[in-house]
Amino acid sequence: TTALELRAQDDAWVRQRLSIVGLRTVHELRGRACIRMDDAPARQRSKMCTRSFRRPVGDVAELQEAVALFATRAAEKLRSEHLAASMIQVYISTKRHGAGPSYSNSATVTLPAPTDYTPAFVRHAHAALDRIYRPGYPYRKAGIWLFGLCGSGAVQQDLFSNRNTRTDTALMQAMDTLNQRYGRGTLFMAAEGIAKPWDMRQEFLSPGYTTRWDELMNVR
Repeated sequence: TTALELRAQDDAWVRQRLSIVGLRTVHELRGRACIRMDDAPARQRSKMCTRSFRRPVGDVAELQEAVALFATRAAEKLRSEHLAASMIQVYISTKRHGAGPSYSNSATVTLPAPTDYTPAFVRHAHAALDRIYRPGYPYRKAGIWLFGLCGSGAVQQDLFSNRNTRTDTALMQAMDTLNQRYGRGTLFMAAEGIAKPWDMRQEFLSPGYTTRWDELMNVR
């Protein structure tokens, strides 16, 4: 009934009832290291958000909307795991196979300081897109990668920045809370656009019976 009693048990008894994992735990209680520190899950090295468009996209304004949405989604993932990113990469691509012109490229921006602030990601994502966008191509896919992840509570701030990080954090917390309570997209960045004619086709998307309250099955 106590850790002390468990530590005093015979090894054969422990292994028979608790398997080898339980035996290692008992050895740890006795002061013998059996579980290495690096056995813990490693922190993810990147976060990404990428989508294919429902139709070819050639207008840079629509690509900017898509990139802004993807940056927003990636930032939400970061904050849900209390992480911050120090680099952002944007990539765009046309159809890989078939007739017609093809083009793909990516650009990476190193941020002044690690952050989880959505407006900062959107701003730098647009700057990266401007570097790689080429008119005249029917783009089919775009994506965002966030690299250089670290804990958001251990970020070394930029000495010369005038931004109020407390205000930024409070704003993002309020935005995430409202979107969790009232549904994704309740509050969103204007840069994401409204109509989103480029968004994915989802006519055959399976209902989210186990993940969305508004799609729970009704049983009579």
